[in-house]
Amino acid sequence: MDLGLNEHHQTALLNYMRFARCQRAQYVRSIQACFDDVRDSRLVEDTYTKDEVLEVLGGLAGVVKAELEGELIDISHTQSALLQQLCSQAEQWHLKLQINTEDLENRELLDKMKQFENQESIAGGIKAPGLSGKAPRLEPIGDTSGSTALLQREVDRLQHENNTFRERLKTLETQVTSVLEEKSNLSTKLSETRAEVGRLTSELSGQQQHEAAGDSAELQQLREQLSALQMSAVSGQEKVNTDLASTKHKLLEIQEQLDMAERELEKKFSQTAAYSNMKKMLAKKNDQLKELRRLLQRYQPDVDGGGQED
Repeated sequence: MDLGLNEHHQTALLNYMRFARCQRAQYVRSIQACFDDVRDSRLVEDTYTKDEVLEVLGGLAGVVKAELEGELIDISHTQSALLQQLCSQAEQWHLKLQINTEDLENRELLDKMKQFENQESIAGGIKAPGLSGKAPRLEPIGDTSGSTALLQREVDRLQHENNTFRERLKTLETQVTSVLEEKSNLSTKLSETRAEVGRLTSELSGQQQHEAAGDSAELQQLREQLSALQMSAVSGQEKVNTDLASTKHKLLEIQEQLDMAERELEKKFSQTAAYSNMKKMLAKKNDQLKELRRLLQRYQPDVDGGGQED
């Protein structure tokens, strides 16, 4: 019978049913011992009066009541210990389990569990303790060798890579800022150079009027200085553009690697049981809120049902 559980959880459920069956057998034997004790110690005569019968039954009822109450308390404490184990393992993944006590009285669900127990018992799935070797135990919460630990190590690795990419991105941002500052400085120098070129051009224009007077050598020198300054300005501009393009390319490459790492981390987390449990709990919470609002509107139609759903 399929209960909607994976193989590991179904095996754990079978182990608990084996334990519960053994406990029930002990409780029944304890109650039977109460009746046997009364029969062997009190029922020794052939006839009894009404008062004697009532006395025997009253004493037996008191013993059975005390025995049954003690056994029910043990069952309650045993189930509480089981829930404590499950809650401890859930808290390791920062989950909050919810217990629906209404389902504990669901006759259809209880009959289904009974059929499951009977089916597994007939198939040999549930046996008395000690006949099939040592029963498997729940994995320790601090286990470092199971699939849970492997998943946790993978998440830690992806987070470490993500942090590394973020640090590289910060470093590149610092480098880009430095390049931009350098570009600004070069732009300032370029402006100053252009101003100097303009000044020299003006001087050249003034000197052209004196070429016929023998100033051709000085004019040629001015022309050479102007040409050198123009070449220096063009070279500086090209260097700035090349460095800026290279830095932008590196920045885009690191950003793409960071995005890929984040998507991989989100994909792996969305495949975990913790993510599925959180989605189920949120869906269940929304259903419960819808039902409560519907009931509130039915019995108090003049009251606003509240805000939007989460």
